[in-house]
Amino acid sequence: MGKNHGKISDDNFKQSMTFPQGIPWNFHDQNRIGDVYVVVFKANQINRKTAHHAILIDVAESSNDQVLEGALLHLTAAMLTRVVELRVEDNPWPKDYFYEIVRIGRLVPTKLNPQRWAFELHHKVLGN
Repeated sequence: MGKNHGKISDDNFKQSMTFPQGIPWNFHDQNRIGDVYVVVFKANQINRKTAHHAILIDVAESSNDQVLEGALLHLTAAMLTRVVELRVEDNPWPKDYFYEIVRIGRLVPTKLNPQRWAFELHHKVLGN
């Protein structure tokens, strides 16, 4: 018998079908792989969020002076309901989307290429 992780929501299933297509297959700079950033998104008045923070793990060291790129773990909270949502994305983000970008450290890759590492991180975060 396998472990039962509970019901997978439709959103998580859709997300796992497309992630990590935006992640490169090869590492860019072996000496800087795995930089981890906490980012604070600028206010989104349409959704009226009280907080929109994320952790970005640059799994291929493909970020540069203009763009952050990697496995982005979003954590959002709705102001009215205070419901917290977690999701993982791999889209590149222009740095001007953020109020704040703080490098908090570095993770050592556990896989031989960025896509496999991002996929592993995705499943760990979502508990799959």
